[in-house]
Amino acid sequence: STHMGNNTSHSGDFSLSGSFRPGTAYSNSIGTYVFSDNLNMTTNARPYIDLGSAIEHDVISVAGTARLSGSLAVTLINDYVPEVGTGFTILEAGVIEGEFNSVTFPEIEGINFIISYTNTSVVISVVNIETFTYTGEGWWYDSENWSPRQPSYTLSAEDTIIVSEGSELTRSE
Repeated sequence: STHMGNNTSHSGDFSLSGSFRPGTAYSNSIGTYVFSDNLNMTTNARPYIDLGSAIEHDVISVAGTARLSGSLAVTLINDYVPEVGTGFTILEAGVIEGEFNSVTFPEIEGINFIISYTNTSVVISVVNIETFTYTGEGWWYDSENWSPRQPSYTLSAEDTIIVSEGSELTRSE
């Protein structure tokens, strides 16, 4: 079965196994789902998060501890194409433990989605897909050794770093 709803609240500890959608329909519906105590996601949990704009997106709110697991699926609705630099806080909790076992993002040419976890939130961010070339010798953090520029953020798995032939990387102890 699928749990869904907007501003729906569960009291007491809740164990989530199976499909879960904030909002009032199976898709294309933005909502906030509130857990007034703790949320425990099993490995079979399948939360679906819809992104409709920079300010309209699904949110899971947990007053207590959110123990994450399962497979998160993120979708874009209403023909929304997010801009690079946009961030979406999709889960807020008193405390977050663990991470999703897998995350599926929409595929959009030229941009990439990354997920980050803090002690109290889960954020999806939109970043460029870029290639950085290390052209110098020596210290990784020396901006003169990079083309077109030094990476200014944490690289994602889709970014590419090329070490030019004859260049040598060293690291500071």
